[in-house]
Amino acid sequence: MSKRQLSLSDDESQPLPGEAPTKLIKRAQTENLDSNLVGTNGKQQKQAQLTSFFGSKNNNNKSSKIEIEEEKEASPELKNKDTMLTEIIIESDSDVSYYSEGAEQPTVKKESDAVDLSKKLKDMPNAMFYLNLMQSRPQGDFIDKIHKYWKYDYKKLEIHHGYVQWIFPNFYGSAFNRDAYRLQPEEAKIFRERKDIAERLVKSYEMMMGFYGIRLADKKTGRLERASNYEERYKATLITSLHNHLRIRRILAHLNVVGFRPYAIELVNFIEKEMYGEVGGYKIHQEMERPLKVEYIRKIKGNPLFAIVKYDVLKDWKIYGEVKTEEEREVLYKNCFTSDEKDYELSILLRN
Repeated sequence: MSKRQLSLSDDESQPLPGEAPTKLIKRAQTENLDSNLVGTNGKQQKQAQLTSFFGSKNNNNKSSKIEIEEEKEASPELKNKDTMLTEIIIESDSDVSYYSEGAEQPTVKKESDAVDLSKKLKDMPNAMFYLNLMQSRPQGDFIDKIHKYWKYDYKKLEIHHGYVQWIFPNFYGSAFNRDAYRLQPEEAKIFRERKDIAERLVKSYEMMMGFYGIRLADKKTGRLERASNYEERYKATLITSLHNHLRIRRILAHLNVVGFRPYAIELVNFIEKEMYGEVGGYKIHQEMERPLKVEYIRKIKGNPLFAIVKYDVLKDWKIYGEVKTEEEREVLYKNCFTSDEKDYELSILLRN
């Protein structure tokens, strides 16, 4: 675990309930996580406000004391951070899933289990982020706000280089965002087991596929199809903006270890068809004699992503797709940074 301290907020903090609006103060990135969790000691805050309004403690004005007592009774102190985190875990476990309409109400987690999980989560920034309790960095936001306000802001999704590492964390660190955290195996397990987190992962995937001009047609299988604006988005993201190739690789590695390996396989197959015209087209292309025959070039030239064939990017992406040999499996393990079969178990959303 990095020695850098965690923060639930990025650059600014919001006034607490009951506080008068104050100038927002930028927090240092080294501030301790505990001081950034939602909630504070409301009793001390309220006492300070009342003392300021009615006078010092030495003031013996009886009516003032009575008013202070009434005010304190009417304004119960805010819950501490541990209590709030525990309640959020219990509440999220009792929510009806948006994923499948008419789903049965899941069993509410026992409070003791939720308390144990809340203690562990303090050292799991990626899980905290996906529970909507922590902002991404730098210049980021909470995951629910990213899904709501960034989804169709393609310009922001293109030029912002600090969010992809948060919404698609992997077992390897980022060379581009020092404020992001490597996914821990314990976190990946939580991602696979918690329905609320898994549902947010699907939303993140839908958002990024839309950015690329691809639509998630089936949430159960991961089947993809072209979006209505695919020509425009292909050109803007994959054909002319090559850093988006690295993002595809990150997405694929992420999907493999958080329970959505079927999604990764579907994504590799979809892109291969858009480049070479068919699943397996890459192998045919590689094995063809050079120079390539004119007839073959004419055949694949009409494919929407023919323009990136020259970069040979599918070589790096197919690693994360379907494996047919032990050698291919070993390559997958190497590039996902884990050979533990448990790390490739299906998400709770894809079981049965």
